[in-house]
Amino acid sequence: QDCLKLIHKSGRVIIQDCYEEYKMIDDNFIAARRGGYYTLYTLAGRILPLTAVTQIQEAEGLILLTRSGKTVINTIKQLAGLADGNSFHDEQVFDEVLAVDKNLVLVRNSGMEGIVDASLNYVIPLGMHTLTKTPFGLLEKQNGRIAIHGLSAEFENKTYDNINYYR
Repeated sequence: QDCLKLIHKSGRVIIQDCYEEYKMIDDNFIAARRGGYYTLYTLAGRILPLTAVTQIQEAEGLILLTRSGKTVINTIKQLAGLADGNSFHDEQVFDEVLAVDKNLVLVRNSGMEGIVDASLNYVIPLGMHTLTKTPFGLLEKQNGRIAIHGLSAEFENKTYDNINYYR
């Protein structure tokens, strides 16, 4: 009663501790929630050394961990390395992270926006611009000028006064 344990169909107990909820994270990890905080485990039941995580999500091949209202982005490989004693990568910390396209996430921090790919490389660096997802790519508005990203090489690295698109 009030105790959920995770047991493999063979009968082997994967996670010994009691939790309120379990969920799969990108078919690579198990997130276990208790008292408003998550603990992250490998599929074999090894605990990963993360603390004070209030939300865990997957977005475009990246794992998003929310702690103290901020979202930390890590790759699956980085988190899996924690089980082998590697250090936690918490350099990629943002106010908001949203999936915008295949393998691309929009990141926001203190009024700045940027686009990061699944390898944590900036496709569009953080800046004081507004990024808008359209059916054909991204529009970057900055200082009254608009740039198009992802449509074709012909339009890359050029800016325009106005862009109208029709479905």
